Order: sequence, then structure tokens, then C-alpha cells
Amino acid sequence: MSRGKGQDLVVAKNFPMRELAEAAKQILKEHGIECLLQSSEIVGSGTMRGVDLYVQKEAREEALQLLESLYDGI
Repeated sequence: MSRGKGQDLVVAKNFPMRELAEAAKQILKEHGIECLLQSSEIVGSGTMRGVDLYVQKEAREEALQLLESLYDGI
């Protein structure tokens, strides 16, 4: 995903497992929404806080609608 001017990235959803995040990323890509994943770790503790899925700010609402319909409650 290239970041040009005006293409700020925002977190669309945090997933507890990387496998769920990867599946969500693939679904969003199939719908034309570019995204990337970033694991969250509490520095120095080794404790994972899940995987954040980032999308472009302009695509956040569409991404949220898709994700909520597929991953409600996760």
C-alpha cells in the first residue's frame, strides 16, 4: 500500500489472532480496499495485544461495514 498525500492510515479493527486478520485483509482486498496488518506487542513484556488492521482513512467506513458483517463480536 503506498501512502500519498491525504492517505492517512487508521485502525479499522483489532483481531485476537493473526489468522483472522489475514482472512479479513483478503476479503477487504477482494472488495478493492487496500489494507495492512501490524502486530501489537507491549514493549518488553512479550504480551501480544492482537493484530491491528489498517485502512486508508477514506475507506474506513466501508471497511467497517464489511468487517462488522463478517466478524461481529470478534
